[in-house]
Amino acid sequence: MTIRSRRRRLDLACAHLILLVSQRHVLYWSLATHPAELIGSERDAWDEVMTQFHRSFPGVPSSLAFSLWLLVRNQHLRFMAFHCLEASYI
Repeated sequence: MTIRSRRRRLDLACAHLILLVSQRHVLYWSLATHPAELIGSERDAWDEVMTQFHRSFPGVPSSLAFSLWLLVRNQHLRFMAFHCLEASYI
């Protein structure tokens, strides 16, 4: 597999993960840093995400997918915070 095809597959996996999590708002504000820390409805939602995610991307560990989700979520929150702060100076 070439670097370009790996990058494309990672982009697809990321987009698919975002889509799946976007349907489960309980995961947006979870303070968990690892899927083992999820409890109750958060755990149920993550299990649903991983079940569907594994249909398209089998073999990806839950911990890796969760780390990817945290990275994407945190980047988005930083982006939004920066632009809200920037808008307040205009």
